[in-house]
Amino acid sequence: MNCSNCGAILDEGQKFCKSCGAAVDNQNTIQTDNNVIVTDNTKSDDKATASLVLGIVSFVVPCVGFITAIVGLILGIISKEKSGKRTAGIILNSLALVLIIVSTILLFVFGVMGTKSVIEEVEDEWKNTFDEYKSEYEKEFDNAMDEYESQYGNDYSDSYAE
Repeated sequence: MNCSNCGAILDEGQKFCKSCGAAVDNQNTIQTDNNVIVTDNTKSDDKATASLVLGIVSFVVPCVGFITAIVGLILGIISKEKSGKRTAGIILNSLALVLIIVSTILLFVFGVMGTKSVIEEVEDEWKNTFDEYKSEYEKEFDNAMDEYESQYGNDYSDSYAE
């Protein structure tokens, strides 16, 4: 196996290169004739993968986005793997949280404003309906009073005696 930093030959199980002092990564290199085969024996951190998956889920499924974004962000932060999965998971989950918070605020602000306008429309409609019924009632009352006055005159005290 060779040092990935300086190319020096390394002994089996060696943790640091004797030539340059660089840490030996966990790669196994097998050299055959002119071909070099590199196999990666590093353990993948499942937390980084979970963080990335939860970041994607946060964007795709908005109804559970807030919870999955928080869990994914925590998993990405506590992951020991220094890889693109971890970084992508942290970035995706952070963006998802920001978008969810901003959209919630906008929905609340515009939702309340929309609700006020709907309530105002309903109030106006009720008022117009009430005014129509009131004017119809007043007309009918005036007609009834005119008819009564034409039959009995303007003296209302006698009508109660009958």
